[in-house]
Amino acid sequence: MITFPLQRKRRQLVGLCFGSAIMTVVLGLLKLLVLPAALDLTLSLLIVLGLVVSFLAMLQLLQGHKLGISDGPDAELDERQLQVRNLAYLNAYRILAALVVLLLAGASVFWVYVRQLPDSIALTSFFWLIILTAVALPNALLAWLEPDPVGA
Repeated sequence: MITFPLQRKRRQLVGLCFGSAIMTVVLGLLKLLVLPAALDLTLSLLIVLGLVVSFLAMLQLLQGHKLGISDGPDAELDERQLQVRNLAYLNAYRILAALVVLLLAGASVFWVYVRQLPDSIALTSFFWLIILTAVALPNALLAWLEPDPVGA
């Protein structure tokens, strides 16, 4: 019998994935705006560590068949699973659109007030958040919302 991770474990994986991605963005902002150059190497290493952790967690999220979530071809899903999956994709791309708009607005404000291009490692953290969200958010929503099987 195949056992799937319970909802608590799936939620921990989602939190790890997006928590580390958000951490990289916050560290990128700190690197750009606040902290002195003496901490530059330390922040860069923390950003790279956050990127690696979020990437590894994203790879786990993309394996929906191992998480027990309904993310397969239409023919393999029943009506409830199909409806839940389609709703998760709709909500995921609404969140992604809002995130992209907020990041572009923040970037334009940064450009107006600072008048310089940001550091490449800081830019990497912003782009990583967008890419991670685009790829993993539908499965993350499914992993977060899908209830535990009856009797688990």
